[in-house]
This record gives sequence, C-alpha cells and structure tokens, in this order.
Amino acid sequence: EFDTWGPNVSNSGHIQVTALQNQAFGLESYAGSQSFFTNTSTGYFGVWGAMNSLGVEFVNGGTFSNAGTIEVTGAGATGVTGASSFSNTGTIKVVTTSSTKPSIGVDLTFRSATSIIGGELVTLTNAGKIIADYAVHVDEGGTSPPFEPVVDLTNTGTLIGAVGLCNGGGDIENTGTIAGNIYCGDGNTVYHGTNGHLYGDIYLGHATNTVTLGSEGDAVYGGGGSDTITGGAG
Repeated sequence: EFDTWGPNVSNSGHIQVTALQNQAFGLESYAGSQSFFTNTSTGYFGVWGAMNSLGVEFVNGGTFSNAGTIEVTGAGATGVTGASSFSNTGTIKVVTTSSTKPSIGVDLTFRSATSIIGGELVTLTNAGKIIADYAVHVDEGGTSPPFEPVVDLTNTGTLIGAVGLCNGGGDIENTGTIAGNIYCGDGNTVYHGTNGHLYGDIYLGHATNTVTLGSEGDAVYGGGGSDTITGGAG
C-alpha cells in the first residue's frame, strides 16, 4: 500500500500490490485537491486482494490521470474513488470475485465534487476504456443529506458497465460507446447520444429529462415528470 501526504505520484513503470489474505489498497492520498496521481502510457498499476480491493483513493480530493493500465481485483473492488478531477485515456479494469458486491470503475463521492450554485458538480472525461459492473457510480453515502451531485460525463471512449447517477441528475455526452444501462435517478438528466453507441437501456427518474439516441435499438423507461425523447435509426 502507498500512503502519501505529499502532492504528486507519477508511475511510468510497473507497480503490483497483492494481499493474499486481507484487503488490498493501492494508493491512498491525503494531500488534498492540489495532489495528483498520474499513470503514464507505459505505466501499469495492479491491485489484487483476497478481500476488498481499492486502486486509487483521494481522501481529500485530487487529480487523477491515466494513460496506461490499471487493474483491480478483489471480493468487492473499486478502481478510483474521491477524485475531484478525472481523465482517462488508458484502460481501467475492475473485477469482483464476490457474487454479491459489484465492481466499480469510478466511484464518485462527496470528495469528488465542486460547489456550484444550488448544489455540487462532478466532471469526468473518458477517452479510454473503463470495464466494471458499474463503470461510473455515485456513492450517496458519507454525508447528510445524501450526496447527490450533478454529473457531467463526457465519453469519447468505451464504458463497459452500467452508469449509475443519483437524484442530482447530470449531462452525458456520448460520442463513444457505452455497453451497459444508464440509471438516472430523480434528477434532471440530459443524454446526448446521436453520434455515439449505447448497448443498454436508459432508466429515467421523476424529473425533466432530455434523451437523444443513436443508431442502436435502445429502450428508454420514463419514471414520471416531463421527458423529451428523440429516437435514432435503431
């Protein structure tokens, strides 16, 4: 396990963390929003645990950038959590060995958010590949009232796994590929998918939502409220 109070960690080589009997933690950063973790195009960062496994955790926020390969495996596995700035052009693969705990590629917590008028905002950019049961997941716990940010997700790469938002809603710009369902919650959500590919369904909550689909035969399930849905060629 790598614990740091310092600002910066950069990896261009090979790092493997293994816990044969316990939990495995790759990197925990306490340094705050000025800190960053960078995994370059030649970097490999692997975490394997017999119990829960966590790849990169920003306890007080920080910048995450990956152009290489990150692999996390465990009985309850999370790739990245707590990043206040997130960019991926490489590959993040997260695998759970448990039948009851889904794997999470990017876990959005209250530490990930930037304050805006009327709430909080989380911004993610993916031009690479993220593979997990939940490629992106909002963790509403840890605060009272629950953490319900607006999520601004730009995907030009590939997300293999579900996208789970919350009651804060958000804006999803997909010109790449999402292979998994999108769960919007009861927040106003906009999905732009005209030039992208969605191999899954969209579940809307009770809100005002706007959905523009691409060429696949996707289903959109309304949950109440006022929705505008524009179908594509599929």
